[in-house]
Amino acid sequence: MNTAFIEFEVRRPEKLAALERFIERLSEAKRSDKFPVDTEWNVYFDSSSLAYFENLSPEEMKEWETEWWATPVERRLRDFSLWPHWDFPSFLDALKNGEFLVSLLQVTASPLKLVFEPLAFPYGGPDCLIAATEAFGQEVTGVDDGTGYRPYVKQPRWQPKSRLRPDDPDAVPHS
Repeated sequence: MNTAFIEFEVRRPEKLAALERFIERLSEAKRSDKFPVDTEWNVYFDSSSLAYFENLSPEEMKEWETEWWATPVERRLRDFSLWPHWDFPSFLDALKNGEFLVSLLQVTASPLKLVFEPLAFPYGGPDCLIAATEAFGQEVTGVDDGTGYRPYVKQPRWQPKSRLRPDDPDAVPHS
């Protein structure tokens, strides 16, 4: 398969070195087929990077499940506003089980790129690599998932009603 990439702009330059260290370790883990346990990844993320990931309470999870199962299947599977944001364990699981290798973080060119190689099709998609880039404060601007380049448009994700703010541009009204 062809190489693919996540294209991004630096928004948090102080976090770029941490993203590089994480990608380097991820590349080693994917190539060796010895993926560390979840807790071993925590050292690569500071508190603000970990705050990127969702941590739904049992009540919030129940709220989401109720809405999810009440929505017709054909809408559920294509409307990302019904999907909660990544939680850290699911993010790591997607990185571990995605059928791709991570090549490098290209920081010497503009725009910057996280380069990866899909090993199959489908391979799990680039969403977990997009999440990694965003967790370290960078702004994804485009994606080539192995089938061609497209500008990246961030999709709104489901949020518990208790967290919705009327002034939040990412807030999605519940159905």
